[in-house]
Amino acid sequence: MNTQDRTCHFCNAKQDSLRPVGRFIVELQGIEVDGIERNACQSCFQKIHLKTQEKNLEKGIAMKIKEALKKLLSRIVPMILFMIVLSTLTEAQSLPGPPVFPSTPSEAPIDGGLGLLAAAGGAYAWKKLRDKKVE
Repeated sequence: MNTQDRTCHFCNAKQDSLRPVGRFIVELQGIEVDGIERNACQSCFQKIHLKTQEKNLEKGIAMKIKEALKKLLSRIVPMILFMIVLSTLTEAQSLPGPPVFPSTPSEAPIDGGLGLLAAAGGAYAWKKLRDKKVE
């Protein structure tokens, strides 16, 4: 570096001189800005370094979000396709047709069983009435 390069690229502070703002002796450091090597004083170096870190952090966060979206889509898309295919294969129950009766309905088997129940009910009622009169 020649003598012209011994100033801060950003604030023009000279190497080994007193910086007007901050009142400190300037020590230049090399820093890469947009792919070009530049000289920067301590103050400018810190500002640029912080901005670079913030940009890298934002890029890192953006990359993580992008990867998470890819991962999510790689799981969701197959599930959606599976559900579409499954829904085309399934059918709801169809409506039942009219009831089918035999040509001649058979009669209900009313025989001795119903007669016995009627007789038992009558006997129970007669007993209850007789017990009521005795009291």
